[in-house]
Amino acid sequence: MDIKMKHIYLIIIFLSPLSLCGQSGGKGIYSFLNLPFSAKAASLGGNNISLDDKDPNISLENPGYRADIPNHYAIFNYIWYMTGIKYGNFLYNFKQKSTDNYSIGIRYINYGTFDGRDNIGIPKGIFSAADYSIDLIWNRCIIDSSLSLGSNIKPIFSQLEGYYSFGIAGDIGLFYRLLRYNISAAIVLKNIGKQLKSYSNEIEEIKPDLEIGISKKLAHAPFRFSVTLHHLLDYNLNYELSNTQNLFNGSTTESSQNNLLKSSLKHFIFAAEFMPLKSFSFNFGYNYLRRFEMSVDGANSMAGFSFGFSLKLSKLDFSYGRSTHHIAGGSDLFSLVYKL
Repeated sequence: MDIKMKHIYLIIIFLSPLSLCGQSGGKGIYSFLNLPFSAKAASLGGNNISLDDKDPNISLENPGYRADIPNHYAIFNYIWYMTGIKYGNFLYNFKQKSTDNYSIGIRYINYGTFDGRDNIGIPKGIFSAADYSIDLIWNRCIIDSSLSLGSNIKPIFSQLEGYYSFGIAGDIGLFYRLLRYNISAAIVLKNIGKQLKSYSNEIEEIKPDLEIGISKKLAHAPFRFSVTLHHLLDYNLNYELSNTQNLFNGSTTESSQNNLLKSSLKHFIFAAEFMPLKSFSFNFGYNYLRRFEMSVDGANSMAGFSFGFSLKLSKLDFSYGRSTHHIAGGSDLFSLVYKL
């Protein structure tokens, strides 16, 4: 089998519909793990696992990503989220062997402070809530620089007032690049794990997610386009809303009726980059599921759209991303990559 046919078969494997399963996704405990933790990922629709950009932040979305990047670097990501919530992460990379790459870091989300009250409304002081996870990332090139494999082990700690929870989850990813055609593709199975200690006596489930992505850079124009498919373990993302106490006509059930096209588009994130310089890019994204869920009838909204830019310098890379979630606002994300 020649090299060209091997490349074709690998892409078919990445994009094979046989990867789709009948399990549910997008719900469950520790949902902060699904947030974008880098500015570029947020600006490209909230998730991009197939981008070949020499950006170590991509390993947070796909641990299988491996690129020609410095032996040591430090990543700082900080996000102003909605209603005063703030989250971010720190990641440090180092190499032990020529074929293996390692990263260690921590993610956190701080939900702020709350006024505590008992069951009759008497104040009981102020309490806080936060979630944390550790990133232990490993990846290796298994076919020259074309195909790389990686994993991320994530111990998790959650604190909500006086209640605590522990768990562990993991990601497994593959990344493939076809340099001749400026194409890269990826597949990631995320959040495979279990809650070890619950807030109460009932163990809650961590919902996994399967994602597939492909990116293509045009040969004679400064544009790169990406398509990411997410929530592939749960094809039906429609919902039913039941109101048991309606003031006008009692119990009612409202179901979203969507045709096959709309149901399929909920799994798609579309992204584009305009790169007038090698060191600078404008980024744009469209998340159809976010648009569908967060738009308000009768109100103009940019929900589902995102944008940003990236600047690469000799020692420091800087990225900014703006993601719109609702007519009430969105989130601003900042990323710094320092090359030691």
